[in-house]
Amino acid sequence: AVPLGNSEGPALVSADALHRIEAWMTERGLPLRLLLPDRLAPPPSGWHTWGETAVLGIDLDNFVLPRGPSMVRIAPAPDAAWLELHRQRGAEPADPDAAMPDLDVLTSERGGELGFASLGVPQPIAIGRGALTTAPDGLRWVGLTCVATMAQHRRHGLASLVCAELIRWGRDRGATHAYV
Repeated sequence: AVPLGNSEGPALVSADALHRIEAWMTERGLPLRLLLPDRLAPPPSGWHTWGETAVLGIDLDNFVLPRGPSMVRIAPAPDAAWLELHRQRGAEPADPDAAMPDLDVLTSERGGELGFASLGVPQPIAIGRGALTTAPDGLRWVGLTCVATMAQHRRHGLASLVCAELIRWGRDRGATHAYV
């Protein structure tokens, strides 16, 4: 569970929210586990943390962007083709039973801006999602997620190109750092 509350205010994990989440999980025979981005919400008092995810970050002053015109399109929202490649994660053959991505999750942002990158026409062969946010210390970050390349186009640097263009997009909007 990711109990971050109302996106209009600070992320708080209230005792009431924890009890409701715990009841929901218990009804389904599942253990209560929380996913808490540390810059948005601290762990509840007395809870233990484990299985933390490593995040790679870079100061954009140390990153060399590709030269020349970009072949990557960046839109404020994902289109149907972007969503389909994300749903399949580039797998071949396509899995007809793969779950559709949750559009509310993909398009939610917390005081920032989103960019959905696509490379290839008419259908994308590589995609990525950029989220531009400002940390409590004032640093502007562009976060890279949802990077996928169609299986038959892998190992040619297309995902790297998509990521580089999302970094450029973020830098053009004031980002000084990036993470993946």
